[in-house]
Amino acid sequence: GKKTTPFSKAEFILSENTAFSREIRSRNVVFVSTRERDKDVKKELETNGYAFSKSGVWLLPIWSHDELLGVLLLDFEDAYNQLNVHEETLLNFFSRQVSVVLEHAIAYSREKHISSEMELLQRASVEMLRIASKNEEMFWLTVLTVATANFGLGFNRALLFLHKNNRRTLYARAAVGHNNKEAAEKEWTRDEEREYSIEAFLADAHAQRISLTPLHVFLQDKDIPVQEFGNKIRNVLAIGQPITLSKEEAVDQLPQSIKSGYVPFKCAVLPIS
Repeated sequence: GKKTTPFSKAEFILSENTAFSREIRSRNVVFVSTRERDKDVKKELETNGYAFSKSGVWLLPIWSHDELLGVLLLDFEDAYNQLNVHEETLLNFFSRQVSVVLEHAIAYSREKHISSEMELLQRASVEMLRIASKNEEMFWLTVLTVATANFGLGFNRALLFLHKNNRRTLYARAAVGHNNKEAAEKEWTRDEEREYSIEAFLADAHAQRISLTPLHVFLQDKDIPVQEFGNKIRNVLAIGQPITLSKEEAVDQLPQSIKSGYVPFKCAVLPIS
């Protein structure tokens, strides 16, 4: 296409039953011409910034098993080049090869990310044991910081609850994070600008220079009866299987004593055994 800059920002809602969506959900290369029969697809592309060629455009859907990864659009600008059956077969082959390459790239990126996280946790675990022998509170803050920091697992917030009173009560042992989005982004940006690494953090932890976040100050040492938590969280405690809660479920499952100072969002609940 000619106008690549605006089209590069286009978004197509594929869940809608549009002409473009129907075409690319076929697994074969599709030719869209300027003829009347293709007017809806042409209009949809032009509406999203694509400079439709007078010679038409080829749509090459890119699939990974049952998942549509994307689509390639190829045209000859204003030259009227007709493709024969052999060339169409080559386009279909090319589309499938791109799908394979993308699958491998996604898998490699995922494996590399997991490998990096495992390496980080291995490095941190040795230091955390040393910190635990000196200061239990600093140990728990280190665990939660590794879960939330830009050099760590990248979660937004982390709350830690431990059992007491023969497992009838959970008390808030530590927390990391903000309710205020602007404050969280400011802190994240500051750490990125000063290239705050896990080594720098562990040095601060050893020296007990870790600043307490607002959530830690609010939650620390709160005692909450287990029965005040929703049934899904209680099941996690009983069975030991982690779950993910939507924002709505988190609002429903957390007791008011927590929600009075903590704004629930989608989250994971992980048991410590």
